[in-house]
Amino acid sequence: MIGKILAETREAVASMDATQEGAIRGVTLADQAGQVIVQIRDGASDAVEAVNMFATRMDEAEAFAKPGKR
Repeated sequence: MIGKILAETREAVASMDATQEGAIRGVTLADQAGQVIVQIRDGASDAVEAVNMFATRMDEAEAFAKPGKR
């Protein structure tokens, strides 16, 4: 009887250990995903800034090219 209780206790502990390892792995993956999301956001922000600069330069070029604006 005591042997059965010990065996079941060992199984429970092993199951808890596996669950803990899975949780730790999940947290690590979530951290990595968060870092990637920040990189994507930063890249998108840089792209928007570049497009805005390009649009501004195009507006300036069009204004300069119009007759009477020189």
